[in-house]
Amino acid sequence: MSRKRPQLRGEQIVRLLERLGYHLVGKKGGSHRKLRKVISGREHNITVPVHKGKTLHPDLRDELLKEIAERHGLTVEDLLDLM
Repeated sequence: MSRKRPQLRGEQIVRLLERLGYHLVGKKGGSHRKLRKVISGREHNITVPVHKGKTLHPDLRDELLKEIAERHGLTVEDLLDLM
């Protein structure tokens, strides 16, 4: 049974990505962070909206977590445990 997913801020997703080996490669428009990691010989770029003190919309949060989990062969629950 899957648990209820917590509200997350963009900063929390960025910290999770850094723990997984991603590196900040730039800011996009001032409120977005672009991160990159080489996985299986291919670059994986991901952009995360970071709005000070605001939580991500649940649909966007779920989409980001799903993409990150799939790239690393993990489940979303595994990622949440890493946070």
